[in-house]
Amino acid sequence: MSINGNADARSCIETKVAIDASITSNTTTNGVVVDLNGAISSIIGIDFSLTSRIDGTYTPLLAESSDNVTFTPVEDENITDANDNQTGQEAIAALSAVGSSELGYRLNKRYLRVSLVSTGVTTGAKAVVVVKYQRDLQK
Repeated sequence: MSINGNADARSCIETKVAIDASITSNTTTNGVVVDLNGAISSIIGIDFSLTSRIDGTYTPLLAESSDNVTFTPVEDENITDANDNQTGQEAIAALSAVGSSELGYRLNKRYLRVSLVSTGVTTGAKAVVVVKYQRDLQK
């Protein structure tokens, strides 16, 4: 998914590390909240990576908010795969091997929180999630 198709002198690609964690139990690991104010991309790219893994499955969970207080799950129509072929739960693939996966979030609300729900974990994995989008430098 390319988000820099119309980049100009007043825009830049913004990247935010949402999760950088060693996950060693069955849990939900919440990432930091990303403020998408100033985003000019209609699709926000989200890169999920397992840089090392012993066991377990790690499923992405996306939540959005207008006020940075009340977060609700992102509706299926606002989640897409890297090729914009599938939406919603079809696009969310659990990470169960070292490597990466990419999702898209159709910009709907100002704040986005990415989480990983881990199951089947006895030893765990190292996970990194990065949110990237085109931002207007004037804002």
